[in-house]
Amino acid sequence: MSMRQTQVLQVFIHAGGASKTSTVRDVGYELSRRGKKVLLIDLDPQGNLTEWLGVDNVQPEQTVKDALEKYQPLPEPVQVHGMDLIPSHIDLAYTDVSIAGLRKVRALRVKVTSFPVRCPAHAEQQRGS
Repeated sequence: MSMRQTQVLQVFIHAGGASKTSTVRDVGYELSRRGKKVLLIDLDPQGNLTEWLGVDNVQPEQTVKDALEKYQPLPEPVQVHGMDLIPSHIDLAYTDVSIAGLRKVRALRVKVTSFPVRCPAHAEQQRGS
């Protein structure tokens, strides 16, 4: 029995308008098209990835908010364009989406092949780069 390895891809670029959202969307879609099981996690409170994928009326409990703040399991993802998505919500602006918080997401066990994570631009500043 072969064991599947999960691969985590994180997109960090401090500058706005540097194609973080479209990169995550396009890489996720291409991985999915190639038969990989993909989970996209939108950590940006602006929710552009969520919006670009056509997901609306998102409630805060559908986001990573409780996973980051309370170590709760990730919420059930939304199915969109052959991928799973944990959408964003403006309430994430009040959540500490720091590198430590991202480690919490990474530590959560998710059975997927890859999950590109769209991080907010300010996360790079918090890391000190």
